[in-house]
Amino acid sequence: MADRSFHSPQTQGVRHVHYDCSIAIVGGAPQFVEGDKAGEATGSYLTLADTGTGQITVTTRDKFQGSVSCVVTVNKATPSLNAVCNTGVPTQNADGTWSVLILTGTNADGTFSAADLAAGDRVSLHWVLRNSSVKP
Repeated sequence: MADRSFHSPQTQGVRHVHYDCSIAIVGGAPQFVEGDKAGEATGSYLTLADTGTGQITVTTRDKFQGSVSCVVTVNKATPSLNAVCNTGVPTQNADGTWSVLILTGTNADGTFSAADLAAGDRVSLHWVLRNSSVKP
């Protein structure tokens, strides 16, 4: 049996789709900066929704078989060690699309609190989804 570490996922019949984008809050609502329709919340591949203070829900527009990995980072206009950013576990919706909740906040003086992105701040998202029924 071949060691799969020497083969790309595609040679094993697995197709992955990678979404890379940056998101900012403009006028109180999330929008794409790069990676999808700049200046819009509804892109060609993903949609953004403000779901609360420090919360952005990202949803795919297409159906996928699985979510492989999802990584977010916060990029601050004024860098600070107090910035925090993470995600919930991506979930599949009833229609076959996927959603993930991005949480942003601060850790000032050791106290975590939800906070929207400030002007000039961005969240970078790298999301890999499986577009085949074959599992590696």
